[in-house]
Amino acid sequence: MVLKGSYPIVDDVIEDYVALEKIIHYLFYNEMRMDPSDHPLIILEPPLTARTQREKLCEILFEIFNIPALLIVDTAVADLVCAGEKSGLDVRLDTSANIVPVYDSMPISHGIKRLSLGGVAQHLLKLLRGAGYRFTTSAEKLIVKDIKEKLCYVVLEPEKETCEKTYVLPDGETLILRKELFMAPELYFKPGLIDSESKPLDVEIYDTLMKLDESIRELIAGKIILSGSEILPGMKDRLKREIEKLATFPVKIRQQESPYSAWIGASTIGVLKHVQYPSKYWITRKEYYENPAIVHAKPSPT
Repeated sequence: MVLKGSYPIVDDVIEDYVALEKIIHYLFYNEMRMDPSDHPLIILEPPLTARTQREKLCEILFEIFNIPALLIVDTAVADLVCAGEKSGLDVRLDTSANIVPVYDSMPISHGIKRLSLGGVAQHLLKLLRGAGYRFTTSAEKLIVKDIKEKLCYVVLEPEKETCEKTYVLPDGETLILRKELFMAPELYFKPGLIDSESKPLDVEIYDTLMKLDESIRELIAGKIILSGSEILPGMKDRLKREIEKLATFPVKIRQQESPYSAWIGASTIGVLKHVQYPSKYWITRKEYYENPAIVHAKPSPT
């Protein structure tokens, strides 16, 4: 029998609530070995999440796992808190790209973008196949992900770059890797490589900055925070150079040191004295059962 893996969440969208419920059950009872009805819970919510998704997730957490209270934290705000900021531009690169301007701990809704950019490992897989390597099984695709995390990087001038690195497979075979390593993340600057309709990432960031009020534009541009699993070596320098070609105002970019920056930021928010449970920011089990619409009515924790 061959086991088939599934991914209940794709690009921040929950596609299989039954599978997600099983994962949550496993995490509570097998990994953490705790009764969820005894513990308030903090969850991260990506930008532009559908109201129906929040409602369904809250239904599962309250009605199936019987949690006592829930705190919903915006991912971009959490990223900025991890960086020690209340205002800035969160650029999160995972399997998709999210750009979120935040001012005084509040996302600026008209500037939020979710782009069809991302998936360096998937593009690397395509390039490796073009070079004659065959990766087809789930385990082999995990190897490609490992190659991305350990060897891929972003360059300033890909047309002038040369590269040769080796990667030893579990069976001892050695792969010789060349331009695939810096061309895979190039998709962020040449979206046509993956047939994306998005503009290059630097252009999308610049467009977002230009949508902001002039009174806060330079403040936000001076606090661009890169986060997510696809922030590779060289990304910060390349983005800064490309944005500075477009902008007439100063740009400063910082890169999160941890891939778990949003988790760290949400944990920090949860223990702030004025946010700690119980406070007005939490949705309690009693409030939920009295009025399920309360999941949309609570103020954002800041």
